[in-house]
Amino acid sequence: MLADNENLIIELTDDCEKIFYHFSQKEQDEIIKKTEYLGELYITDRAEFYRNAHQPVFFKLNNKFDSSLYYFRIKRDLKMIASVDEDPIFESVTITLLSVFKDGHIEKNFKSAAQSFYRQFVNVEQI
Repeated sequence: MLADNENLIIELTDDCEKIFYHFSQKEQDEIIKKTEYLGELYITDRAEFYRNAHQPVFFKLNNKFDSSLYYFRIKRDLKMIASVDEDPIFESVTITLLSVFKDGHIEKNFKSAAQSFYRQFVNVEQI
């Protein structure tokens, strides 16, 4: 877990953690800072959050759930893919980092992260 306060939890998948530590300390700090900023936006200003969040590919899970995966630009040459999930019972938001990358293959990276993240669902349909 990278950060944790009453309302925001930030996590990395095992795959993302392996990638994360290959970045410089400065880039790691930028990733954490941007993720915290996005989490706070999700909690306080949903409209601004969605201006920063992008879904290059849409998925429907088990024919009833919309995907909570988004890609975000950290800076010009650094991007991340993360899931953003709200837990109304515990009044918290969890951001799970799935991938951080520098290349421009956003759709390819997004599909790969989605396939890995959603493998527990029986029916994942790209729409």
